[in-house]
Amino acid sequence: MRRDFATARRDEPPEYISASQVRQVLRYEDLIPTIEKSFVNFSDRESGGIVQPVRLQVPVKEHRG
Repeated sequence: MRRDFATARRDEPPEYISASQVRQVLRYEDLIPTIEKSFVNFSDRESGGIVQPVRLQVPVKEHRG
């Protein structure tokens, strides 16, 4: 049974996808160009269509942070 992430309830456990199931639908030949393009887009920042949120630091004095 496949669940749509948009309609999945947060109180439901996540669906487990095995390595063999992943291998059935993903191929390296398809993934490598897509991953490469995403890195290029990320490097181009906003002109590449990627907006990276600013990372926040929360100092925790008790733990020397």
